[in-house]
Amino acid sequence: MKFIIKLLLIGVGSFFALQIFPWWTIIVIPFAVNLFVKTKGSGAFLTSFLGIFLAWFIASYTLYSAGAEAFSTKMARVFSLPVSGLLFIMITSAIMALVGALAGFTGNAFRNIFVKPKDRSKSKYGRPDYGQYPR
Repeated sequence: MKFIIKLLLIGVGSFFALQIFPWWTIIVIPFAVNLFVKTKGSGAFLTSFLGIFLAWFIASYTLYSAGAEAFSTKMARVFSLPVSGLLFIMITSAIMALVGALAGFTGNAFRNIFVKPKDRSKSKYGRPDYGQYPR
């Protein structure tokens, strides 16, 4: 459930941020979401990757379908890629998703620096506290 909520927060937030702010907001949003919502590192990377990929692809595809297919094809030629405009959009979406995923992982790592982990030495399932036994 946390995976889906984080995916929606990152995806929807990034999509609307791309409509208003510059492209680098895809770095800020996954960083902030993973800074405040606790997950493992792999979960932070994956949710950020998928959320940014979907947001960037949908934003780019709406421009592509509104008449910017010539621009995408020309940009593919600039980079010497023998691909169509739609495949170029998928490639750029994957690159931007990687940028967002690294930002999300960084936010998670930054959170782990300042948040104290639980003390599991006295828990039922963690490492036992041998100091309580007399010698």
